[in-house]
Amino acid sequence: MVRCWDLLILTCLNLLKIKNAIVNVKNNDEYCIIWAVLSALYPVAKDARRVTKYIMHFNKIFNFRLQIKDIPKFEKLNNLAINAFGYSYENNIDSYCPL
Repeated sequence: MVRCWDLLILTCLNLLKIKNAIVNVKNNDEYCIIWAVLSALYPVAKDARRVTKYIMHFNKIFNFRLQIKDIPKFEKLNNLAINAFGYSYENNIDSYCPL
């Protein structure tokens, strides 16, 4: 059974994907939120998924590991609004939810 909330999230995510408003920076470290924020603050024309496009900006505003619980504090300090979504794939079903 699909709930209205699920449809709303999927519709919003699909619209954002079509507009190229979502960048999934591929990384193998604990700084995934930071790479996502840097990709929004410093957009690039090519290869936006690569960490190497943002590494030169890393120390400009970050010198700590940002966790989900730190987002409200980080938003206030930097005058930003961050929307974080989680994704899981179980039993052949894609699931998205706000974090």
